[in-house]
Amino acid sequence: MKDIINIQDILNQEVSRREFLLQAGAVMLAVVGISSLMKNLLSFGQKPVNMGIDMGGYGSSGYSGVDSKISSLGR
Repeated sequence: MKDIINIQDILNQEVSRREFLLQAGAVMLAVVGISSLMKNLLSFGQKPVNMGIDMGGYGSSGYSGVDSKISSLGR
């Protein structure tokens, strides 16, 4: 039982501002990483959802000079 770290001992430990910020950053990074991992694992094997965005090729944007109605008709 001596090997198990007591939470009270951790909370009572004095740390510098730098050490605190490093530990807080590590916790935040772990939370974001674990949540992203869970999101990826839950969506594994599912078909990607198309958000209705036409993924045209080169020159398909509004800045290409090509009218979007004409380019969508294939002319």
